[in-house]
Amino acid sequence: MKQQHISVTLLGTLIMTLALMQPAAAVVYKYTGNDGKVIYSQTPPTDRPFTVVETKGNDASKSGEARKKIDELKEAQAEGRAARQQESADAKRDREDREIRNESCKLAQANLKALQQTGRVKIKEGDKYQWLTEEARQERITAENKRVEEFCK
Repeated sequence: MKQQHISVTLLGTLIMTLALMQPAAAVVYKYTGNDGKVIYSQTPPTDRPFTVVETKGNDASKSGEARKKIDELKEAQAEGRAARQQESADAKRDREDREIRNESCKLAQANLKALQQTGRVKIKEGDKYQWLTEEARQERITAENKRVEEFCK
């Protein structure tokens, strides 16, 4: 279905392009071929009778207006495409931010639970392990509570 839509769009664009390229007043010759079919050509045949067909050429101002309208439509299409791309990028960034906040929330909640349920806490700083003082544990509980408030909204 999409390919058919593209083909129709390309066909329409081709017709518009050909219409814009048509000279203001073209001379067209009409004659009958050997097989009996009517032929229209911009060059008269040399071996048979023909008639000149008058054509209504494009008014130059209408051609210019059509070209301007096409340019405006192309610009609007490009702006719409850019807006959709920006919206898509914004949505992706928002999803990633939510995922990071969710992970940070889970980590803060787990840390808080471990700090609150354990009387003594041993932590690793560098290559050494040490026991937290009660004062340091309470400071970390307060910090983890703030992180939970921040990330678990």
